[in-house]
Amino acid sequence: MIESVPQIDAFAEYSGNYRHKVDRSHRVALPVCWRPDGWPQSFVVARWPICEEGTVAEKQHLLVLTPERWRAVYATLTTQSISDPKAAALSREIGSAYARLTLDKVGRLPLVDWLARDAGIEDEALLLGLVNRFEIWNPKRYAEFQADSKRLASEAYKQIAL
Repeated sequence: MIESVPQIDAFAEYSGNYRHKVDRSHRVALPVCWRPDGWPQSFVVARWPICEEGTVAEKQHLLVLTPERWRAVYATLTTQSISDPKAAALSREIGSAYARLTLDKVGRLPLVDWLARDAGIEDEALLLGLVNRFEIWNPKRYAEFQADSKRLASEAYKQIAL
C-alpha cells in the first residue's frame, strides 16, 4: 500500500514581526521560519519608499523582495517605453536604490552600508512580514509610523473583499 505524501507549498511566505540585533558589518539574521529549505536565499533589497514626494527620512525603511517578486517588478519596468520620461525617471529611482543580497551560511542578510544608513538601521532592526515580501525598519521609526500604517490598513480593508 502506498501512502500519500502531503503537498508542501513551495512559495515563500513572510508573517509576523521580529526584532533582531544588527552586527558591526550590518548583518541581520532572518527568522528561522523565513528560511526553510527551498525558500529564497538571495533577495533584492530596496530603499523604500522610493518615489513618494515629500518623503521624510522617518519613513525610510528597506523593502525585501524574493527573486520571484522582483521578476514581476523587473518585467513591468523593462516593458515601459525608453522614450517615456516618467518611466525613465521611475527606472532611474528604482535602479539606484536597490542591491541584490544573499544570506550567509548562518542565515544573516548582509545589508550594504548605504542601505542601512538610509533606513536608519544601526544596532537593531525590526523585520515585518508582508505575506510575499518583508520590510526591515529601524524600530523607533516604525513605532512613529505605526499609527499611520494602521489607519491605511483600515482604509484598505474596507476596499478589499477578503
